[in-house]
Amino acid sequence: MDARIEELERVRHDVDAKLAEVEELTAELARRRFESVAGNVRAVVDGQGGLVDLWIDDDAVGPRVAHPGQLGGDIVTAVAGARQAAAEENARRFHTLLPGMYPQPAAAAPAQDEDDWDPFYQGED
Repeated sequence: MDARIEELERVRHDVDAKLAEVEELTAELARRRFESVAGNVRAVVDGQGGLVDLWIDDDAVGPRVAHPGQLGGDIVTAVAGARQAAAEENARRFHTLLPGMYPQPAAAAPAQDEDDWDPFYQGED
């Protein structure tokens, strides 16, 4: 019976240590900042995806410049890009810490050159 109690104490100690690591990583990621730019908009989020800063270029809000629909799309795209960067970093870091609970993050798609972009591409070669 004493051996079982000692084993349970070791398991509890290991779980407590891992929980402390998770709390530390969570706090560290919350302090990090992730940024994305779309058009005339720059968004900054924290490691949990919370919006920290949204910057719109002064040239984009003049009376004869940006259409509100375009500016709105740029805001959504910039915030989504920053949140995606934060989510990818979270997935990578938590997979390293707890590989059994967090799957291997998917590899990022290779960046596409604007010169190579084909608006009629259907996904077949």
